[in-house]
Amino acid sequence: MQGLESFYDEYVEKVYKYFYIYCLNRHVAEDLTSHTFISFIDKVSENNVADRKKYLYAIMRNVWADHLRSKYKEAVESLESIEDFELHAVRTVEEFESKDTKERLRVYLERLPEKQRQIAEMRFLRDMSPNEIAAEIGKDKKYVKTTQYRAVKNLRAMVEQPELGGMLS
Repeated sequence: MQGLESFYDEYVEKVYKYFYIYCLNRHVAEDLTSHTFISFIDKVSENNVADRKKYLYAIMRNVWADHLRSKYKEAVESLESIEDFELHAVRTVEEFESKDTKERLRVYLERLPEKQRQIAEMRFLRDMSPNEIAAEIGKDKKYVKTTQYRAVKNLRAMVEQPELGGMLS
């Protein structure tokens, strides 16, 4: 049977990516990953676990549900209804990694203030020029360029330091 160290080495990045994709916060993803493996090691040493991989994904599901409950102070029914959490986690990571740049950008655009999001979507996803955007929203070109600059600045901060994503200017 595979040793715990090699099992950890094989799955730590997958577990981290899953948590990071959902919370977009490096520190929270690291904490949840650590909590998952600490719980896993405690339980594996207490019990004889036949399928470590399925057991790990069950713990991941519970750790994520506990995190959401503590964050939102409410039950997390939809997560508990996922029958094959391993398949769900693997698909989530694979889908995110397979998306093109525009699709990945949408995840971050949703976190921008409304005006910045609107202009960034028109500029980067619909490939509109600043003049076209200004005409469509009824503002001048200078407003569009300034708002686009702020949106890019905030997007860059979210990508470089995800934990700052909530502090947008």
